[in-house]
Amino acid sequence: MKYITRKEAIEKGLKYYFTGKPCKYGHISKQYVAGGCFICRKDRAKNQRVNNREKYNEYFREYQKENRKEYRENHLRETLLDRAKQRSKKRNWICDLEKEDIIIPEKCPVFGKKFVHWDKDWGYSLDRINNNKPYIKGNVCVISKRANRMKVDNTKEDLINLLNYLNSYV
Repeated sequence: MKYITRKEAIEKGLKYYFTGKPCKYGHISKQYVAGGCFICRKDRAKNQRVNNREKYNEYFREYQKENRKEYRENHLRETLLDRAKQRSKKRNWICDLEKEDIIIPEKCPVFGKKFVHWDKDWGYSLDRINNNKPYIKGNVCVISKRANRMKVDNTKEDLINLLNYLNSYV
């Protein structure tokens, strides 16, 4: 893990930093910029769930009944947006997207098949319509992971040639 001070992490807009020094409980792990050891927070959250299991389950069941679809779509939009921002940051691109710009269809627009959450092929994937442009408003849509993989480094001409080749054998 790369050493970075809290001050540097704040300047770079990071969530974590790592100094290599143990926390007051002896864990040598990344630290939250907002405060606290990553392992300590994880253990504390786990203990709260274990010690209050029935209360936690009841809350979660009720929450899911009321907001299941809305929650999943909202969480999914946040996840897709976070990943797009991370990829943009690595490539020094702008990313002016907001959660509301990501529209999630019922089915994959390419194949017409229903999405399956967290599936390798039929899961959700944020696609840049024009790969020469970054993640900006009007240049993104949600398609299946399978469709996005097929599109990765192929041009329109490549895909037409492949289709013509396949049609010649049918």
